[in-house]
Amino acid sequence: MKRSGFYLLIMIIMPALGLSTSYGADLLKPTDVARTHILRGESDKALSVIKSFLINNPGSSTGYYLESVIYRRQEQFDMASESLAKARNLEPDSPRLLLAQANLYYESGKMEDALAAYLRLKGESKYNLAY
Repeated sequence: MKRSGFYLLIMIIMPALGLSTSYGADLLKPTDVARTHILRGESDKALSVIKSFLINNPGSSTGYYLESVIYRRQEQFDMASESLAKARNLEPDSPRLLLAQANLYYESGKMEDALAAYLRLKGESKYNLAY
């Protein structure tokens, strides 16, 4: 397991055992902390972490991607689309971001756009989308 994955696991298990996570939080990247909040269903906390992170890291496609995930889970599809567009501008050839865009189109009822994005992914067979 990668180091960040280990600490992410610690951030989930320690509170379940009634232990403090303040030490673990100092070791995690803000994006890992946000992912932990997302997994726990704590969208407001995750959004707060990501917004703070993006103030200092405006060139982070991962930050904008996570922001879009949070908005998507809150069914704020317009906000999710704006965040995802920022991520895609920073990393336009990313299959992960194109897949996220296709899924967002699908979830927001934009079926023709979703189909076009899925077909574009299918045509780009060099991509491994298994992650």
